[in-house]
Amino acid sequence: MRFETVDLFIDMSEWNFRMGRPVVNEEFLKALLLYGSYDEYHFFCPDINSMEIFKNRLQDIIPDPKCLPRVNVSLQIALSETLKEKEFHIFHMGDFTRYMPSMIWMRNKFSVKPFPITGTTHSLDDISMNVDYLRLMFSGIKKFDRIICTSKTAQNTIKKRFQYLKIHLSSISKSNFLDDLIPYTSLIPLGIGEDFFEEVDRNYAKDFLNIPKDKVVMLSVGRYSLRSKADWSPLLETLSYRLNHEMLDNFLFIIAGGATEEEIKLMESMLSIFKLRDYVILFPNFKPEVKRILYAASDIFISIVDNFQETFGLNILEAMASGLPIIASDFNGYRDHIEDGRNGFLIPTYFTGEIPEFLEENFPILNPSIRRLYMSQLISHNMEYLWGKIKLLMENQGLRAEMGKESKRIARRYGWKEIIKRYEDLWKELLEECKGLKDDTAFFSDIYIDYAESKIFNHYTTEIINDECRVGITAYGQELYRLKILPLIYEDINVSLFKELLSLLMESVYRNQICSIKELKDIAYRELEATYRQTLFHIQYLLKHGVFYLDGKR
Repeated sequence: MRFETVDLFIDMSEWNFRMGRPVVNEEFLKALLLYGSYDEYHFFCPDINSMEIFKNRLQDIIPDPKCLPRVNVSLQIALSETLKEKEFHIFHMGDFTRYMPSMIWMRNKFSVKPFPITGTTHSLDDISMNVDYLRLMFSGIKKFDRIICTSKTAQNTIKKRFQYLKIHLSSISKSNFLDDLIPYTSLIPLGIGEDFFEEVDRNYAKDFLNIPKDKVVMLSVGRYSLRSKADWSPLLETLSYRLNHEMLDNFLFIIAGGATEEEIKLMESMLSIFKLRDYVILFPNFKPEVKRILYAASDIFISIVDNFQETFGLNILEAMASGLPIIASDFNGYRDHIEDGRNGFLIPTYFTGEIPEFLEENFPILNPSIRRLYMSQLISHNMEYLWGKIKLLMENQGLRAEMGKESKRIARRYGWKEIIKRYEDLWKELLEECKGLKDDTAFFSDIYIDYAESKIFNHYTTEIINDECRVGITAYGQELYRLKILPLIYEDINVSLFKELLSLLMESVYRNQICSIKELKDIAYRELEATYRQTLFHIQYLLKHGVFYLDGKR
């Protein structure tokens, strides 16, 4: 069995503090190669540089060198040819919007045999995703393709969005074919590494973080961002009021996570305004190896969010694996992990259900981050109930221990080894569905809108090269031919240029002085079985580098 993808699952950016999707995708890649049972894992890279970065990064993140021989890498420019020549088994992406529609179209057009294509959900609240949903609907998607949802909430959101688009399109087209265009979904959660289940000495962790032993520590791990994570002020306001009226001298709240300088300044100003500096410690942009120490030094984990981009809550799972009781919003994917009253408490949340005109009418032009900020103002929590649960756990060590033990038990379901098995079981099931199906790709291929760059941009240049055009060889080209040298070829372009074809074209024009494009295409096909368009690409390369000239255009 072979696994193939155009998604490298590795963030190539220079930002050192990563959370959310980049972390999840890299952990998926690591688990896939450690626990997966496939014979080969084939990655199609955008260019040579990303290929080298990917291969080097694999050496760092995969501890078992035995896994690496199963990995093969190619360039994305070779994908269509590979589809024509090789039988694929499963194609998966870490995101269902970016590559999946185009990959489905390519499979339907070029593949030797059908195969399943799957992609995973992450944030689902960007209104521009409507375009991605439409691309999927009209890509030629099959019932053996899947959007893999990481939570029940994500699955429900996907279904509602496609249903909304179907209703809207039906009102325009009055057609009944739209049911066939709605993708199928499957539910597989994200996973967590085995290292989070390993015990870290509590005293060592508190000493490392310089936390007094008598402190009962409440921890939050996540982005500080007001616009993409949570509005922190309601929680801090509640703590300020309660701690001013109720004695909890041993209370300490650590807020850890990724943050910009501006976000840190905002948090610090709120701590000053609410007089919480004696109770709250900010711990931004910590090193990855410190995360488990943070969990080990803590007694309670809290995650209060009001942002619709949250669909899972990976840090909650990590805290559960570390044996912590959880206080979290009764919101989105969070409720999938928390059994209220057993391993923590879900805090009731409330949504207005209606969006004010000033916001909804300006949705199309708003920056996603400011739109998320406004939308978060439409979400509230039961703050009285929240404080009651914080105080209950703060004052009851036995309850904390009992709930923490239950957290660890539940978290076992999310170990990467088990999650990868669920992926492979699904892929096996989808691959079975491929067999024996009649070919119905023609209809969907007609619906899918091709890019048609050659038709859309053909008015840009002075002239379009056609078969009647004639080319000659320049003095520079003659010198290169005599020295048996080719013009400069970039590393990334090298994979699409054939030196034998370039040499053949140069020799043909050198000997004949002038050749038509049609003559050169015929020669290349006869001698090297090069396609006409492939030959034209090489002719243009020689024109571009001044080796050839168009006759009559000098």
